[in-house]
Amino acid sequence: MKQSRFLTLILALLLALSALGPGILADATAGQGIDVLVSYEDVNGVLLATDVATFYPGVNEYSAIDAFVPAGYTLVGERTVSVTLQSNGQMVPGRVVFLYERQSAQQVPALQSPQPAPQPANPLVRAGQTVTFGRYEQDRDQQNGPDPIAWRVLEVRSDQALLLSEKNLECRPYHNRNEAVTWETSDARSWLNSEFLYRAFTAEEMAFIQLSHVFTPDNRVTGTYGGRDTQDYVFLLDINEVEYYFPKSTPRKAVNTRHANLQGAVNKYNYGTWWLRSSGSYEKNAAIVNGDGIIGYKGYYMRDKTYVYRPAMWVNTSAFGY
Repeated sequence: MKQSRFLTLILALLLALSALGPGILADATAGQGIDVLVSYEDVNGVLLATDVATFYPGVNEYSAIDAFVPAGYTLVGERTVSVTLQSNGQMVPGRVVFLYERQSAQQVPALQSPQPAPQPANPLVRAGQTVTFGRYEQDRDQQNGPDPIAWRVLEVRSDQALLLSEKNLECRPYHNRNEAVTWETSDARSWLNSEFLYRAFTAEEMAFIQLSHVFTPDNRVTGTYGGRDTQDYVFLLDINEVEYYFPKSTPRKAVNTRHANLQGAVNKYNYGTWWLRSSGSYEKNAAIVNGDGIIGYKGYYMRDKTYVYRPAMWVNTSAFGY
């Protein structure tokens, strides 16, 4: 009789644990992170935006990113919250929500500073040059602040220059969830056009960055769908662009910054593997350029945390003071 009751209690306990959700308890006890939805809402409970954060057992911190919400909203309350993921898979607090309040019409700031007065194309900007524009942490020396970003000029059209960062600036997955995506719906696109854009450039510098119509063709080797066209300030190159601007493999190689290496970037003689926006063999893989400068047409799993970002963008050449 006692044995029967014991078995009944064990069964009840297992059922209760399963109610926590598939994989949550296992992830927490194994020291693995879990993906948690972060909500950005107005004070009336209307959802403005969402993000996905990965939390690990113990205390985690997450800071609100204003770029996620529409212009005209101001954060109410603390910007940074502490979240504890317990060993039983429970999260305290149970939700991560940031509240925003809409400002009155008189308080709404301009989306950006006034556009600079039209200037003639800078005749000194040429394809193949290196220019500096914006600042981003690269050497992990907090005393000198963010470092100037060096860009390679890939092409100049009239007064517009296509820039590609000389170094691999950030180590992060192409996408954080196990789902089929294209460039349009990827976390890479979202991060580059929000957090990176606002960290790396001042309002005055952003005025020179062009909103580009980005077409991502289907992968010419695997035939995988490239996704719908997008409008972006910052983007990653696709397979065809890499082949066009870098016909040979050696010039494709890019050095990781110290910041990227400390984030866990894979490197071969300090050359990193950088993501492209093209889909790989299917829509859970993204194409890459590896440390030898070889294009990986079939790509790698998008959630890989050891590959790096090498941003690209079109910028008005009057931004460069030669």
